[in-house]
Amino acid sequence: MTDLHIGCSGFNYPDWRGDFYPANLPEREWLRHYSTLFRSVELNVTFYLLLKPETFCHWHQVNYATCYTSDELRADARRVDGYLAQGLAVDLYVNNDANAHAPANALELQGTYRRR
Repeated sequence: MTDLHIGCSGFNYPDWRGDFYPANLPEREWLRHYSTLFRSVELNVTFYLLLKPETFCHWHQVNYATCYTSDELRADARRVDGYLAQGLAVDLYVNNDANAHAPANALELQGTYRRR
């Protein structure tokens, strides 16, 4: 399945320490660890605006503090299957980064395709 790339939107989130990254892993090694599990990462830092810290805190609390359910991930997988059936390449990034939900969800979705 070389036309499907699953990863996360970024890799450098302090909340991931202990859940996704081993607690004692130096931050400079995080990308190396991430790359042992995913072949793709979305980095769009050049497009970021400098927002107030309160804005990020609000987004985090409202939007990024949940985990996708297995049913939601299966629905995404069915949608991706349709794209792959059309011969399209797919880059899928999970972006719910609080509490290491993003890598957990991306790994579950990746596992769905490895079992096929």
